[in-house]
Amino acid sequence: MAFQPPERRSCQQFNAKQELLDDIYQFLVTFIDEHGYPPSYREIAEQCYVGRTSVPRYLDRLEIQGRITREIGQARSIRVVRED
Repeated sequence: MAFQPPERRSCQQFNAKQELLDDIYQFLVTFIDEHGYPPSYREIAEQCYVGRTSVPRYLDRLEIQGRITREIGQARSIRVVRED
């Protein structure tokens, strides 16, 4: 199943950041399954309609939630913790 990017949302329509985190997580799962390696921050930003400078913050939140792991200072080190 191919990843379907989320529709663009206005600030007023989008009030639940968890929904965006879910979209980013799903993109990570799909990208890694299809390519065998994690996406770059640029690829995440483009596919999930967020700014490149915001990507680390969203990944921090996913890491706090236990949904991904990363190695500090290493490119493309995102590892998805699979949800059951």
